[in-house]
Amino acid sequence: MPTKERQVGNRSLSKAEVALLRPDQRKNLSFPPIYRPSKILPFPFSAQSKSYQEITKRQARIPRSKVPFSWILNKMFLVSGLLLLAGGLITGISLGGISGLITGLLLAVAGLVILLGTMLLLGFIVSSAMDSLRYPSLSFAALIIGALAALVWLIIGITPGYILLIAGLSITIAGLLLAIGSVIKSKTF
Repeated sequence: MPTKERQVGNRSLSKAEVALLRPDQRKNLSFPPIYRPSKILPFPFSAQSKSYQEITKRQARIPRSKVPFSWILNKMFLVSGLLLLAGGLITGISLGGISGLITGLLLAVAGLVILLGTMLLLGFIVSSAMDSLRYPSLSFAALIIGALAALVWLIIGITPGYILLIAGLSITIAGLLLAIGSVIKSKTF
């Protein structure tokens, strides 16, 4: 990895040296097209330091796949939100009457809130903090959890609306656990 990238006249500056310059001093620097100020390493982490080399080695050991982890979580919460929405409507129809209609509408709104809220909030958290972690196999585990929960409630004799609600909640809880676990795991690297 090149350590000398910034030019001041005939002299090259390292990333750590650039980070210590004042804004008015940086105006006189010539940067390559790939320059990104947010990527400048803090002073203790120069490209030649052991700390930086250790970080890059740890990042290289993180499992990779073609499917981003944030995309998987977003799709999980999309499915769970749609299941909660459908479950709320079906439950309201099965209960009947005004109370059943109100209950169904409330559950449907809850499904929409979870659908939109998780897509925005957790999507932002995942893309900013965990995009480097890729574990596509865990999404299948979450779907299996939801399917098993639906099967158990089907055996007990719950209405189809409740089955969808339980399946949606199961996937939501599984996705939340995956997100929390991945955040904790990312802090250990």
